[in-house]
Amino acid sequence: MFGKTMLMEFRKNWKGLLIFLVVVVLIVGLMGQLYPVVEEEFKEEELEREELVSLVREEIEEQERINLTWEWELDEFTKHYRVIEDTSSHMATSRVVGDEIVEQRFSINHTETDPEERYFAVIAVLDMQAIEDNDDLEEQYDEMIAEIEQGMVTVGMNSTVEPTDPLEELMDTPYFRMFTAGREDVRMDEIEGFFSVEIYSWFMLLVGLYLAYISVKSVGGDYDDRRMDIIFSTPLSKKQYLTEKFLGFGLFLFVLLLITGLSLTLSVYSIGELNEVGASVFIVSILASWPMFLVIIAVSMLFSVLFKSSRSAVGATFGVILVQYVFHMAGHMVEAIDFLRTFTIATYWDYNSVLLDGVFVVEDFIFLVVVAIVIFVGALVLFEKSDILA
Repeated sequence: MFGKTMLMEFRKNWKGLLIFLVVVVLIVGLMGQLYPVVEEEFKEEELEREELVSLVREEIEEQERINLTWEWELDEFTKHYRVIEDTSSHMATSRVVGDEIVEQRFSINHTETDPEERYFAVIAVLDMQAIEDNDDLEEQYDEMIAEIEQGMVTVGMNSTVEPTDPLEELMDTPYFRMFTAGREDVRMDEIEGFFSVEIYSWFMLLVGLYLAYISVKSVGGDYDDRRMDIIFSTPLSKKQYLTEKFLGFGLFLFVLLLITGLSLTLSVYSIGELNEVGASVFIVSILASWPMFLVIIAVSMLFSVLFKSSRSAVGATFGVILVQYVFHMAGHMVEAIDFLRTFTIATYWDYNSVLLDGVFVVEDFIFLVVVAIVIFVGALVLFEKSDILA
């Protein structure tokens, strides 16, 4: 009866399969909770009300001058302005460089002894009597009423520091491109890019090595324990035996990937980012890896029937997976060996196309399915021709 071997395999290994499923779901689910921290880390430094204060540097007779101008809607309620500076944005050690300024502009010379990175803050010293006489002011400026009541309000800040994007600097390194599958538009401060780097880049190793191990142990274990002669003393054929094992692990793989995709989706939903990408993106991008892992299962079974030993087959399969992974990753980092990626199955799981472009590459999916079938048929032919040792 077809399906009996598959059912027996699940009964024998269900605990291990369930534990691995839970581990994967927990890893990918909890990883999403780290995204808000990473997003905050890569945000560009924003100075308080920077848009209200303009800073221009100019050369006058070989002397650099820093010109500050600002716009302040409470100018009629302001007695004068004060300008302070510091070498850091927190302004904890600031000093006054301009006081009792009545116009909305200020200039200061930059000397050789001055630090290159300077932060300036413009403070409005208010006319409290004029403010108290205006009954509507409190309602109009409710968000800064606490500052107004103290008699001084920070108009805004600006700096001589050139604005930089820390993520752009990181992306310029070959090492980072290794984890973005060569894409230059992957950003860690976007949810799709975060998962692309933090989960998808190593997902092949996590799942692939486990699938290789259980696939090899399933077939190679029967050789090790000399159960093959007993198994085939029943009406079960070699073809049915190997096919059911292959289909059984393929079915488990599909369920694993589906639940993983759902876990990713729920994780994104829990941090309020699901509306940005859509509910299907993570499920489809994860399921797109199914034929890649089918290839790994097929290779595992091929080595199992070739070596007739689980130990040798595990070593050979792990070696293939690790070499494939290294070539795939290093190909993005070193241009001279980029051609090697053509021979790696990970190249044909283009998850970034789904994550970033919303495009599912059907050709790659079909190609890997065909490769998996060809390798499995090779294993089947080899198994049919091999002798079963008692």
